[in-house]
Amino acid sequence: GDSRPSGVDSSKGPHGSQSVAAERSGSDSAENARSGGKGSPGSNQGAFDQQAINTVSKNAGLPVPPDLTELPSDLAGVLEKTIMAVGEKRSAATIGRLARLYHALTTTREKSDRAIACYELAKSLDPNSYEWPYFLGRLFLLRKSHARARMEFEKSLALNPNYARNHAWLGDIELQRDRKSVV
Repeated sequence: GDSRPSGVDSSKGPHGSQSVAAERSGSDSAENARSGGKGSPGSNQGAFDQQAINTVSKNAGLPVPPDLTELPSDLAGVLEKTIMAVGEKRSAATIGRLARLYHALTTTREKSDRAIACYELAKSLDPNSYEWPYFLGRLFLLRKSHARARMEFEKSLALNPNYARNHAWLGDIELQRDRKSVV
């Protein structure tokens, strides 16, 4: 869950002026799809050219995508379009979109490796953007890797000292560390 201090001004950042609740909505949508939202796993078998999607991913230096036939059809369609967009224009922005989609699809079992690979690639293509280390920090928090999350938030903060969410997440990491040291 989100345990950031209340009252923190979430200044305009990677999601424009959206609220924290709006930021989470992507994860909520993916969760709904995973748990049987529109479409159902296996209902779209044969509707996607998995080989073409794998080839585009490989040529763009992306991680191997999941089997789209195992995803709800609406979610598979979004993933296919996003991967193909990267194939058409390999940029930090298109790869970052794919990373956020993989991030939203992350489960404990998957351990978020696809999202991490895409965020790292976006970061290498756009090293002056604070967005990619910010999102990596969020993902490493999800993985309970607080040291790596701190490192990414600090990188993001160095690139944009006014982005309040970095301050909030770093404060949350400190609070958790302090709680553990008291126990």
